[in-house]
Amino acid sequence: MGWRRRSSSWATVCVSPFADQCSRRGPHATIERVTGSETDLLPGITAHTTQTERLRVHWLEAGPPEGVPVILVHGTLSTSRFLEHVPAAAPSRFRFVLPDMRGFGRTEPLPIDATRGL
Repeated sequence: MGWRRRSSSWATVCVSPFADQCSRRGPHATIERVTGSETDLLPGITAHTTQTERLRVHWLEAGPPEGVPVILVHGTLSTSRFLEHVPAAAPSRFRFVLPDMRGFGRTEPLPIDATRGL
């Protein structure tokens, strides 16, 4: 995955595993830090939104950027906030990503287009 940082608060991401496709097509998603309504997050947790051509996804992040990535996926009728306390109890060598799944939390509730795959 190719990352290009433009500022400390957001980055442009190419989701193609082939670097040459990223440079030809340009960025596929934009990541922005969410501010304002997420001020009640636990210390060390930051909120982000990723906008792609098809969907806007909200996710939380904790831990060092160079840490071992761990993705925590919430269950049905829940959001990423349900697991927000887990990173605080974990070793500091991990980087946690907690996405809100489609239709839950602050992620868009777009219908699935099965003709394009899941």
